[in-house]
Amino acid sequence: MLKPEMIEKLNEQMNLELYSSLLYQQMSAWCSYHTFEGAAAFLRRHAQEEMTHMQRLFDYLTDTGNLPRINTVESPFAEYSSLDELFQETYKHEQLITQEN
Repeated sequence: MLKPEMIEKLNEQMNLELYSSLLYQQMSAWCSYHTFEGAAAFLRRHAQEEMTHMQRLFDYLTDTGNLPRINTVESPFAEYSSLDELFQETYKHEQLITQEN
């Protein structure tokens, strides 16, 4: 049986992975809109990877007899002045995720 503190942390991480997936998907849409198709494809793959992480945490919580909690997810920011700015924000987000773990 998982301790309540661990369940809380796993749920927090699961929701962070979900937000990350949505963020990268939205960034992919921005890239596609601005005809940066290579960057769009890269970010779509990254979004799928983050969703896979979320699903693994969801499944683990379920498999251990706990209830996964999907919280309200903030809408990702979708406007960038350049592709460079978008990837700077991607880097900042990856640093945030690394610090959270």
